[in-house]
Amino acid sequence: MKALFLFLAVLVLSGITSSCSTIQSETIYKRGKNLFKTTFDPEQNFAGEIIENSLDELIMTVTTSRRDDYLPDYSLAIAYRVVPVSDDKLQGQYIGRMLRVKKTDEPFGFSYKPENLDWMEVNLWDCNGAIAAMDNVRKSDWQPDIHYSLLDVEDREIISHPAEMKVTMTGNYVTTTYKGWRLANGVPAAVREMVSVLEPCWKPSNSPTPWGK
Repeated sequence: MKALFLFLAVLVLSGITSSCSTIQSETIYKRGKNLFKTTFDPEQNFAGEIIENSLDELIMTVTTSRRDDYLPDYSLAIAYRVVPVSDDKLQGQYIGRMLRVKKTDEPFGFSYKPENLDWMEVNLWDCNGAIAAMDNVRKSDWQPDIHYSLLDVEDREIISHPAEMKVTMTGNYVTTTYKGWRLANGVPAAVREMVSVLEPCWKPSNSPTPWGK
């Protein structure tokens, strides 16, 4: 009888633990999804600064996850800004702003607390190779990369929690969007190369933080 009682107690505790784990996972999922709609929405990087019908415009945004579609890694936005350089002269600039999660000693290796986020800015004209790298994104293959579905079973790559990337780019007459695997070829590869080119050029941004808007 005592053994039966212990067995039932273990089952109850296991059920509680499982239930708590499920609730915690759902909470992390919902919080992560919400971050993509708020703090890690790349349009927030220039929120309130791009005035409709002005010469300024948001021309490129990138959103990436660490895994699946609910753990943000970084958001990047590039805007074309027209600024006065003298009393009678204007100059166009390509300004990039990135919000990035730092590596930490937290259980997951990262944290979304403000002190664990990098908020950075760069003028692409001042960064060697940056304009060409951005243009390579425009010229890359915008078709989604299936990455394994067309291969024989024995050659397929098993990806349990694929990190995602969403890219939008606005031209004179059309806006194009890519959404898919972060490590795919085509657009994601071109974005990864552009981010690599920008890496040594970032400086802390003095503009309002996305989470403060």
